Amino acid sequence: MTIHLNEISGWNHLKTDVKVQKTMNIPPADYKIVTTQVIDNNKSSINVSTVLVRKIANWHQQHTNGIKIGLVERELSFAQLKGFNFAFTINHLNSVLPSINQGQDFYLKEIKAVNIK
Repeated sequence: MTIHLNEISGWNHLKTDVKVQKTMNIPPADYKIVTTQVIDNNKSSINVSTVLVRKIANWHQQHTNGIKIGLVERELSFAQLKGFNFAFTINHLNSVLPSINQGQDFYLKEIKAVNIK
């Protein structure tokens, strides 16, 4: 079974979540999903490129954006799948992980209200 480009999509709450946008280091539109077909040694694969955002607190929209592979129309069962191969590459130069102090400053209101420990 081969996954096709049109079966890959995603979601992006950054477009509407102004509070989260303030913490981003690139514009919200740059978090879109880009898919390309790649041929390497006569083997076809799909390259999916995006910037993923994971909130460190507040369970509302915990995964701000993400990748979705839509196979519903194929009516597949797990028994029909032989495997699923994928690899992640992380661009460390463009990755941002806030310090404990930055996180505490950002969530100070929720910490004081004892919504976050």
